[in-house]
Amino acid sequence: MNAAADGLRCGRAAPQLIPGVGLMALPTVETIQKQLLPHDTLLVAGGRGLSRLVTWPATLRTRAPGFHSLKGGEFLIISIENLKALDPSLSLVRLLQSVARLKTSGAAVYHDPPADAIAWADQNDFPLFNLRTDPRQLDLEAAIGRLIAETRADFQQRIHLLYRQLTELAIEGRGLPAIVNELSRVTGKAAILFGRDLSVRVRSELDESDDLPLDCRNLAARLDEWTRRHPIAASEPPSQFFELADGLGTLIAPIVTRDGISGYVAVLEREEHLDELDRSAVSAAAAASAIETAREHAVIAAEERVQVGIVEELLIGTSQAVDALRLRAARLDLDLDEGHAVLATALRSTYASSNVVDALQREARSVFPSAQPGVIDGKLVIITSGNNGQLASTAERLREAFSRRLGDATLSLGVGSELPGLTGLRQSYQQAVDALKLGQAIFGDGRTIFYSDLGLYRLLLSIRDHPELEEFYQGTIGKLASYDAKSDGELLRTLDAYFSSHGSPTEAAERLHVHRNTLLYRLQRIRSIAGIDLEDPEVRLSLQLALRIRRIREAILS
Repeated sequence: MNAAADGLRCGRAAPQLIPGVGLMALPTVETIQKQLLPHDTLLVAGGRGLSRLVTWPATLRTRAPGFHSLKGGEFLIISIENLKALDPSLSLVRLLQSVARLKTSGAAVYHDPPADAIAWADQNDFPLFNLRTDPRQLDLEAAIGRLIAETRADFQQRIHLLYRQLTELAIEGRGLPAIVNELSRVTGKAAILFGRDLSVRVRSELDESDDLPLDCRNLAARLDEWTRRHPIAASEPPSQFFELADGLGTLIAPIVTRDGISGYVAVLEREEHLDELDRSAVSAAAAASAIETAREHAVIAAEERVQVGIVEELLIGTSQAVDALRLRAARLDLDLDEGHAVLATALRSTYASSNVVDALQREARSVFPSAQPGVIDGKLVIITSGNNGQLASTAERLREAFSRRLGDATLSLGVGSELPGLTGLRQSYQQAVDALKLGQAIFGDGRTIFYSDLGLYRLLLSIRDHPELEEFYQGTIGKLASYDAKSDGELLRTLDAYFSSHGSPTEAAERLHVHRNTLLYRLQRIRSIAGIDLEDPEVRLSLQLALRIRRIREAILS
């Protein structure tokens, strides 16, 4: 193509749909045909492309560049005489081929288009019109510009009204079903509100399907990838179409609250039947749902503040007025005559914000529907009931959920026994705290520790406040503990490793990463300082018992 024709390529290539604009926000080629083109105008080619959107009109000029700044979506107005004046060697078909690369929407040509141009336009679904009216009698460019401006203004007004309608439903506290049904009414499509895990929370009245063609795992992965790549605002959440099955898909937008994405709003439809009004409506419904969800969370938070006080009184209160406490427990649907187990996990200072605690409490209720959570002494505690022997599996599932929520693989969970009555409830709480502290010291972090699994430590814990236990400890390894404290020594650690290695100095040395001679020297110092015979079975048993008492002392005092 020569220089004159190259002058036509003055705009950068762009997609046909400009960002944030689609059907209803812009007129189509067909709208321009019906409303603006003279009645004697002929559609000579490209009828299958009449649904293309028009972003702006562009008239061919007689000097280069022929068109000014084409960016995509323009409707071209071409005079054959102007084309010849611009470049006598440039044919209409070559001009159309050039501007088609810029995703223009169609063209109206004064005088009869040549046959090769008609054939090309029809082959490429490019709407081509033959204008028979004298161009001096028709300011088509100005008319198209006014139509586009009016269409955009009307669309923006409709969207503004839609946002206001849906927001008012949320402000009035009409509930999420009202928002979903209004979305369905506006779009004429089945609408659904999903939870964060894509469980169906609300269906519109228009949605009569029993089963959704929804592969939750696959859709969840695609949603996760999409939301990570796009900025998400609570007031204007983006919407995205995802194909589901059999051509059906979902246009979906996230519900964003202070805890992150708490769910999704969607309509079900084929992609070709969705327009920009649908996209804006789904986004507006998600924004309104965020307001309603935040309101629900505020109500729940207020209830939880009352609940925390009751939970604290039940678990660590000094009142023994069982009848009065039974009435207070009933407010939480707790029957003190039934068996309850208490779970506890430590909250680091970085987790202690109200937002994080609220999120964890909601997580607890999603795993234990009857859970009553609270915060005591920097620990999140959960009272559970009616577990039907499934406490082991559900407790571990809760710990994993907490770990995912906090991104902390070291988080541990202590679980008390399921016991009846107020005394049993308080006992289970103490067991959960002891299991958490002692279990981490014994088994390490990132575990669910049941009090029932502590073995011998349970017996020692039950008499930890007995004076004879302290006397036994001091009389057995008290001197070694004092020596280590004064000299920053390793005697007790060495003794523990020696017993864990079944009395093998070589294996104990490997455990401690020291030379065997160093290990033997330390054992001799232990015999000398404590005045004991390590070969005596009774002495060895007493020492191992004292070392377990030491673990309890360290865990409880930490």
